[in-house]
Amino acid sequence: MPENASRSKSSKINSIRHVCMYALPILLSITSVIYFYFPLVSYGEVFYTIALTANIGYFTNYIAIKMLFKPHYKTAFGRQGLIPKNQDKLAESLSQTLIDNFLSKEQWNEYLLHSDLVNKVLAEAKDGSYSWLSKKQNITKINSFIEQLLKDNEDSVNDYFNQLQQQLVDDFSGQLDLQQLLSQGFEWLEEQLEANPEKMQSMIEPIIRTIAGNIPRIADGLSTALDAHIEEQDTIKRGIAKMAKWSADFDNEDIKRYLFRLVASFEFRETLFEGLQSLISEYKDKSIVNFNDEQPSNESSQSTLPTMLGKLVANKLSELNWTELIITQLCTSDIIADENESRLKYLTLTCHRLLFDKIESELSDGLLHNWLIEELVSLIEKLDLRQMVKEKAKTFSPEKMENIFQKMISEQLIFIELLGALLGALSGLALVDIRLFLGLSGLLGSYFLADYMITKQSH
Repeated sequence: MPENASRSKSSKINSIRHVCMYALPILLSITSVIYFYFPLVSYGEVFYTIALTANIGYFTNYIAIKMLFKPHYKTAFGRQGLIPKNQDKLAESLSQTLIDNFLSKEQWNEYLLHSDLVNKVLAEAKDGSYSWLSKKQNITKINSFIEQLLKDNEDSVNDYFNQLQQQLVDDFSGQLDLQQLLSQGFEWLEEQLEANPEKMQSMIEPIIRTIAGNIPRIADGLSTALDAHIEEQDTIKRGIAKMAKWSADFDNEDIKRYLFRLVASFEFRETLFEGLQSLISEYKDKSIVNFNDEQPSNESSQSTLPTMLGKLVANKLSELNWTELIITQLCTSDIIADENESRLKYLTLTCHRLLFDKIESELSDGLLHNWLIEELVSLIEKLDLRQMVKEKAKTFSPEKMENIFQKMISEQLIFIELLGALLGALSGLALVDIRLFLGLSGLLGSYFLADYMITKQSH
């Protein structure tokens, strides 16, 4: 609506201008004919004088305005419009005026602060990036890009992760407290034995199965040991022992049966369980140094547990191909959080959310917000807008310069032309009748004086 009203107003003013441009010369022509050829006509001289001065006032301003822009280029005698002739100076003045009054550091800082530009840009970036990442084809592009990047740099990726894992293993091994680790392990076992004895009974099952599996060998060993012991006796005792063994019909199979009964008995299980408890209680608070003192002093016993554990972990990790592992874990279409989200999409959107949540949190305290505004203003200052405006204004053609000024002040220029006609007519009236001139001038002066006083009081 305001734009339409402005166009309507401009159209009316242009209409008045065109009427004056043609009507004033016609009026002067008619009054000239009457004044010079019909001198007896009443008021002929009056109308002629007023028409003449009105034309002089109007066309003087009209020509002066035209001389601002035309001729666009220098003529044979060096004539040129005022604005085209001083275009370089005007460009310098325009750029300096813009920087000093409209594009200064203070204005930029105030604008960025009050316009909330940083938060608006962040919101647009967040919504735009999330929308882009939510599309399947874009996740596929990221998938392909990561996979190709990893394959192209497979050796570098594997070397980096191998170095990283070695550093982590070394740090872990160096910080590992073996005494504390063993103590905590034994304490945990002791707590479990007291709190869940039924479940912990399962710990002795492998021992029982191992013993049961070796009963034939144990029976053979016992039989051999018994025979050897009998042979070591003197003749009388040896004969009595062999007679007793023969009469009792006692052989390896009998030993096996007795051993199987023993292993399967409840008493044997209880004995093993009590032995396990006793073992844990004994070694729970035992020093590692004392424990090592009981071991054979060979090369393998001198290797500490942290060192062995570090080597074990390092050897296992060295078998991994990190490039293939990353590609498999990230770039596959395995579904996890949602039936429509792949692992890569889920990870990407999670990182996106965490990133923008962190930025928004930092912006809320004001420090980051103010820093960004300062950086933006500093960046704008580095652009040297003054020089850009100056160089651009210098390259404008005279026609374009005139068009720019006409768009900005066309209505004001028309008012200047019409005001010239009005003032010219008043000056002609002064030549004809000074009293009438003073009366009209008094009315106009009273109007402007009243307007000035009322305006001043309202402010």
